[in-house]
Amino acid sequence: MVKPICLLLPLISVLGCSEVEFGTVTGVVTIDGEPAPEVMVTFRPVDGRRESLAVTDARGAYELHYSLQRMGAWIGAHNVSLSTLELRPGKQGVRVAQEETIPARYNVDTELTADVVAGENVFDFALSSDGEIRLPDFLGPQPIEFEDESNAADETDGLEPGPDSEDDDVDR
Repeated sequence: MVKPICLLLPLISVLGCSEVEFGTVTGVVTIDGEPAPEVMVTFRPVDGRRESLAVTDARGAYELHYSLQRMGAWIGAHNVSLSTLELRPGKQGVRVAQEETIPARYNVDTELTADVVAGENVFDFALSSDGEIRLPDFLGPQPIEFEDESNAADETDGLEPGPDSEDDDVDR
C-alpha cells in the first residue's frame, strides 16, 4: 500500500527547488563616489536564461526584479551591465530620450560580473566616469534622434506656440 505522504513528495520537492533557484539581489551604484540615480541595472545569466532588471533610486540603491511577481535573479554567474541610455521610438528610427553617461566598459563592453547564490546577495558597484561612452552596436545604421528639452515638449503636448513665443512668425 502506498502511503499518502509518498504521493506528495514529488510535488514538495519541485516546489522547494523552484524557490532555491533564485537569490534576492540588492546594492548601490556610485559614479566617482557619488550616488548614481536612474541607472538601469541588468543581470544577464551566462547560461542564457532570462535577465533580471532594476533602476536605481536617488541614493543609487537598487533591488532586482525577475518579473512583477518575483524578486531577484537566477542562481549562478551573471554578466552585469549598468546604463543610463533610454531609447524610444522616433519619427524615422530611434530617439534617445536619455543619453548614456556611463562608460562602455560597464555596459556594451561590460567587465562586470556577479555570482548570485541562494538567499540574500548584495552587489555594490563603484564606477569611474573615465572611459569611452558609446551607443550599443544593435542600433546599427538606423537614424538616431537626440531628444532635447524644447523638442520633447512640442512632440508630447501637441500645443501650438502661444502669442508670446519667440517662434511666432505672424506679423501683428
